Amino acid sequence: MTIVEPVLVLPTDSLPDTEMKQQISIAYVRMVVAAAGCTVLSWDTDYDGVDISIKSSAEYNVRLGPQIDIQLKCTSQTKVVREDEIAWSIDARTHKYLTSPKRQTPALLALLVVPDDVDGWLDHDESRLLTASSMYWVLGLDIPELPDGQQSITVKIPRANLFTRDALLGIMHAVGEGWIGGH
Repeated sequence: MTIVEPVLVLPTDSLPDTEMKQQISIAYVRMVVAAAGCTVLSWDTDYDGVDISIKSSAEYNVRLGPQIDIQLKCTSQTKVVREDEIAWSIDARTHKYLTSPKRQTPALLALLVVPDDVDGWLDHDESRLLTASSMYWVLGLDIPELPDGQQSITVKIPRANLFTRDALLGIMHAVGEGWIGGH
């Protein structure tokens, strides 16, 4: 039997950092969604500011099977992390799609903050899988209005808004009870 030595660095032709960040942000959400007993819906395009959607099968007083749309972002920029908030800039178009009161489905902006070094993103062995990252979220309707003539806005996401199983269950409950958006 031949033992293969582990590769300790990423090959030159690996995915670019931006795509790796997209993939790890999707994987992060998928783990949280699975733990919350919900389903991830995937989209072929990101034209409407929706990377993925999450659907619950639960029945609430107002809605059966509530759903939310998520615009995912991922960064290794430590300058966005502040004491009580994460500061992330979005363009006017993204702002429009996240904040519109005409949305059929409530939207979230979710930002995954990862270490700068890709080798620090995951630590795993036979007993566990750990990520040295945190995802923060803000409801689209809680994002301030874009000032007239401005092409972008810095969104302040509370650090208390960690995207966890319990947070997701709370969001889905609020949508299901009709407390948050959608027709």
